[in-house]
Amino acid sequence: MKKILQRLFIPKPSTAILISIPLYVLVGAVLAKEITGPVAYLAYFLSSYALVITCIAIAKLIPSWKKTFLHGSSCLHAFS
Repeated sequence: MKKILQRLFIPKPSTAILISIPLYVLVGAVLAKEITGPVAYLAYFLSSYALVITCIAIAKLIPSWKKTFLHGSSCLHAFS
C-alpha cells in the first residue's frame, strides 16, 4: 500500500510534468466555461492532484536548488 501511495504522490519528474500540464489545461477549459457538469468536478479533482504532485516535486527540489545557488555562486556565498 505504501509503495502505491508513493508512486501516486511522488512520481518521477518526467511523469509529474506529463500529468500536470494537461490537467492544468483542463482546468483552464473549465474556467472558460467550455466544460460543465460532472466532468467539471472531475477536472477540479484531477487538477488538485496535479497541484499536490507539483508541490511535492518542488519541495523535494528546494534543498538541491539551495545548495546549488547558495554554495555554487561566489556572489551569493558572501551574503550567506
